[in-house]
This record gives sequence, C-alpha cells and structure tokens, in this order.
Amino acid sequence: MVRPERREDAVELGKTALSRAMRKAALPLQRLLGGNQLLTIAREMHLADVSALYAAVGEGHVSAQSVVQRLVGPTRRTRRRGRRHRRDRHPVRALTRRVLAAAQGATSASWSRG
Repeated sequence: MVRPERREDAVELGKTALSRAMRKAALPLQRLLGGNQLLTIAREMHLADVSALYAAVGEGHVSAQSVVQRLVGPTRRTRRRGRRHRRDRHPVRALTRRVLAAAQGATSASWSRG
C-alpha cells in the first residue's frame, strides 16, 4: 500500500506533468482541468477518479502524453479524416518525385521523336 504522503506527492507530480503536456499541446488548461473529460478518461483507464489518474501519471504508470492524446484524439482525428490525404508531406520527397517525373517525361519525349 502506498503511504498517503507518497500518494499526495504523486498526485502533485501528475498534475504538473499533465498541465505541462497540455500546455505543450496548446490545450485550454482551465476548461479541461475543470470539466468532466479527465474523469471520463480516468474511467476509460479503469481508474476510480481524476485524483487516481493524476497519481498514475505521477507514479509513471500512465504517461501524461497518452492522457493528452486521449483528450485531443477525437477532434484531431476527425480533422485528419476530413482532409484529403497528402502524399507529399515531405518537401524533399515531393521535389524528388517532380524531378523524376519531369525526367521521365523528357526521356519518353526524346524517344518518341527519334
């Protein structure tokens, strides 16, 4: 059993880690920390309450990033699905494809002339 002092320390560490991860992801801290979303995530992770979620993060059983991904997940996933899939996410790959396509086009044009 975890001593009460250690649990309180773990809860504080978890709150700090989670708020840092939320700030890094540009999430509204006050609205999310005050709402029921963290309680929903805690229950999805089979934890009793938000305090247990903070303690799990503070003790290293759950990463703060995974909690943030669960918070952000539905909104970013729907945005990605709505967008057309872009093959050329990497500019170097896109440029390479264009150069190769142009070279192949020039080669096939020179063959057809001859």
